[in-house]
Amino acid sequence: MYRFFFGMNNKEQNSWYSFYLPIFSADSSAVYLQHDFYANGIGGFGMGNGAVFVKENGEWKYQDFIPGWIR
Repeated sequence: MYRFFFGMNNKEQNSWYSFYLPIFSADSSAVYLQHDFYANGIGGFGMGNGAVFVKENGEWKYQDFIPGWIR
């Protein structure tokens, strides 16, 4: 899976977010978005979560939270 990074001003040193490309349903009426957070580099803390949005009347509406992993 492709992911891209951008700088954010985090409270934790050596921490970052990864945002993944969206995954759309076959008819583009729903999308899954995932992000991961890592702190203190290798051997540190990490977690990831996702969300589902559904397109209704031309607008994206938040549908569901998808809990991910925690290390």
